[in-house]
Amino acid sequence: MLPSELFEKRRQNLTRAIDHWVATGPFKNGKAVCEHFGLSVPLISQLLNSHRQIGEKFARELETQLELIKGSLDHEVQFIEQDKCTEEQASLVLFEMQVVETQAFSLKLISNDSSQYSALFKNTQDLYLIRITASYYAPVLQEGWLVVCDEKRGVERSDLACVYLRNGLNLILNVIQQTDDTWQFASLDQKRQVEFLQSDIEKLHPIIAILLSSFI
Repeated sequence: MLPSELFEKRRQNLTRAIDHWVATGPFKNGKAVCEHFGLSVPLISQLLNSHRQIGEKFARELETQLELIKGSLDHEVQFIEQDKCTEEQASLVLFEMQVVETQAFSLKLISNDSSQYSALFKNTQDLYLIRITASYYAPVLQEGWLVVCDEKRGVERSDLACVYLRNGLNLILNVIQQTDDTWQFASLDQKRQVEFLQSDIEKLHPIIAILLSSFI
């Protein structure tokens, strides 16, 4: 890349970075962005509206102040927070079902980084996987399949959910309803219903996706 082309690319990427902060942050305009990040408004305005060169040292300083990944102005605009999200995206915890008694199970940690599944989801920060290892939940959940649980989203009626009991056992059930002091569920085959006191339940995590063994 010729020096003149590099200077122009830095100018264009500087514009993109400021436009990004205006679009996604609490800033009304570029002036507010500059003031927030401690940049000289007249200087930035001059850089964006003239052919003044943005040198190597100043480009790196701008990247630091605008919270860009080093080298962004020379290549593609990438923000530090976006990079953190990418790292979070790559971390997807996988558990395996350890059957204690019919349909009741505990969880065994298999992997802290099942990143091969991360691309399937927009955000994996609150998600984790459970591998089904028994036939008690068939045909709805087959042995070898993975269920994807969301630990932050609340459960809703008719959700398939992982129910964590305070006695250390876990169950996968269909949510029927919540009353003042109980939760009511149905088995996956809908053949029986079960009710727990709210005080018996440690947490409820909805199952948001099922990965079939053919896909895995």
